[in-house]
Amino acid sequence: MSQTTAVQRIYSKLGRLLTGKVAAGIIGIIHLGISTRTLGPDKFGVLILVSGFTTMIGGIAEFPSWHAILRYGSDALANNNQDRLLRLLRFTTFIEAIGGVIAVLSVGLLGTFLGKSLGWSQDAINFAIPFGFAALASIRSVPTAYLQLYDRYDLIAFHATLQPIVRTIGAVLAATTGAGLRGFLWAWLAAALVEWSSMWLMALFELHKHIGIKRIWGPTRGVLKENERLFAFMLGANADTTFGDLADRLVPQVIGWWSGSTTVALFNLAQRATVFIAQPAELFGRTAYAEFAQIVTTGDTPLLKRTLFRAIGIAIGASIPLVLLAAFIGKPIASLLGGHKFNAAAPLMLWLILAQVILLIVPPTSAALVALGSPGLSLSANISCRLLLLPLLPLCLTWIGLQGIGLYSITAATTTALALVLLLFWKIKSVSHTAVLVDP
Repeated sequence: MSQTTAVQRIYSKLGRLLTGKVAAGIIGIIHLGISTRTLGPDKFGVLILVSGFTTMIGGIAEFPSWHAILRYGSDALANNNQDRLLRLLRFTTFIEAIGGVIAVLSVGLLGTFLGKSLGWSQDAINFAIPFGFAALASIRSVPTAYLQLYDRYDLIAFHATLQPIVRTIGAVLAATTGAGLRGFLWAWLAAALVEWSSMWLMALFELHKHIGIKRIWGPTRGVLKENERLFAFMLGANADTTFGDLADRLVPQVIGWWSGSTTVALFNLAQRATVFIAQPAELFGRTAYAEFAQIVTTGDTPLLKRTLFRAIGIAIGASIPLVLLAAFIGKPIASLLGGHKFNAAAPLMLWLILAQVILLIVPPTSAALVALGSPGLSLSANISCRLLLLPLLPLCLTWIGLQGIGLYSITAATTTALALVLLLFWKIKSVSHTAVLVDP
């Protein structure tokens, strides 16, 4: 396997996924314009706080299994062992289902009792229990990984458009009927349920095509034995994913708690400009992991390092035009997205885009560490550099106001990226040294 071939495969898969993300981003801009102009900064900020809290709780309660399915499922497919793959899918689905139940209950109860202190309006607090079902949108790592196993990135790309389409339709209805914040909450709940159910339905269709729908039900006995260190691997990879995302999901909650829903609304609008970097970065890590896992099986760690840094370089180079746009026409962009009430978000937009460019290093580097069998190293970097730096956010807000969010974001991104790169070099050196010792 050559460096060029691996990079080409990573970007080929990424390109297919991005077709859906680009479409979703365009539709999302339409929805954003309707929501901000209808609700205004204060109520739109509450909507973001409720949705962000739901996503955060869903991310904590879920137990994403896509790393395990790609790692062990690929081996099962390579050996044409469908029974082993089915046992793995049943086991991971059961675990994910438990996480889904916990997420729904947690959002409803915590939102009801803690909503006021989190900056929610009374209308949002009263809707917390039904909105808890929106947490199910996070419970879909098993079907997503299954589609990746069979290279159905086209279906994953299509799926990315469904949530913003439903949100936009709901926003139009809420705006034209004068339903207010409650109407937008209903729209986002409907979109979340469509996002959750559609992914599972597509995966079931593919499973029926390749294996047969009647074989879904069955035992899981032996799954831990035939997939060595499965549960330990899942714990490490899940902790890395959970804590890696948790810091980002906590940011709007901390902003709302410290500065109120209006500041959250300005932050969210500024952050929307980064979505064209942030979402590809997340997908970048997932597509890269599959390639890195294959390279690691060959023992060619120099190829892994070259592939990683070439792929990162291409990604950073491609993001430069967005940085220039934010630098020179940030205010017109903010006004276009949210109206004149959101013009104050323009300077913050540049800060957040620069932070996101730095963070392009993180997902593929974490994926490389996981592929090398060290999810704990990636977890350590994410916890120490992102979660532990979170107390700086209120200090930055107090010091320089809204732009303090940008200063915090740049600091956290730089520290995390640097730590992960240093850990990866150490791990590669360690693996290479071990290989030399055992080489006859």
